Amino acid sequence: MNLKVGYLDKDTWVHRLDPRTKCLWMIIAGTIGFIVPHFGWIALNLALMLPLVLSSKCAKYWFMLVALASIPAWLIAAINMLWGNSVIPSGHIPQNLALGWLYPIITGDPEPYSLFQGRFLYWDIVLTTLSFEKGLYFAFRWVNVVAPGILFMYVTRPENFAASLSQLRIPYAITFVIATAVKFIPVIVRDAQLVYDAQRSRGARIDSGFWPVRMIRMFRLFFPVLISALHHAYNMSIGMEARAFHTKTGRTRFFEKCLDTRDKAAMLYCVVLLGMAIMSRL
Repeated sequence: MNLKVGYLDKDTWVHRLDPRTKCLWMIIAGTIGFIVPHFGWIALNLALMLPLVLSSKCAKYWFMLVALASIPAWLIAAINMLWGNSVIPSGHIPQNLALGWLYPIITGDPEPYSLFQGRFLYWDIVLTTLSFEKGLYFAFRWVNVVAPGILFMYVTRPENFAASLSQLRIPYAITFVIATAVKFIPVIVRDAQLVYDAQRSRGARIDSGFWPVRMIRMFRLFFPVLISALHHAYNMSIGMEARAFHTKTGRTRFFEKCLDTRDKAAMLYCVVLLGMAIMSRL
């Protein structure tokens, strides 16, 4: 799978937005699911995100990385469906357990409904319409958090983001750490791919067997990648010390980006979206 992680150099209006504007949108879009705990708002937020993804010309890689990052979402959904307010001691199964909002809309049946009943050890597991909707809600809320961050990573240079944070009077040491962490993501992904290919060439069966077995075998990549990341961090610290990093408090930049009309309009959109989400709770 040809998956690219990191900034994609494209000439689009989304890339030309100020990093502060994109950061504001990322924070607001990612917190919509927490401000308004409703599946409809999350679906609307994801739908409004698609035009930005298509305009940025990185839709292919965005969808691939969102699909990969959504793997924990299915685990979250399964846990909430099977154990979210639906695990009851044996012999205490109430009839017609809780009712959510999605099932009546789909079926037109306003009555509560139990979808599945099973037994696990000493517990009776009941899958109800409420637990099913709760699982879907938490899964989509996870996607709603990671999707804006992935788009922000593809359309924002880490150094430009650090420079914009410095304009907000944030200490340069903090902005440098943030920018370096973002720049290290593709390096770590590349190292992980190299370790993966090296172990496969030596006969390691990492990608064979049932998926839980594959997940356990993937832990073989953890320690080599961790050692590689520590090696990169050590080399960077030596280079920073050799260049007398942070010996002067005042720093100047060759170019400082200012907010233009497009950025102000985008910020206004973010504020309106946040206001609508807050007003829906009142």
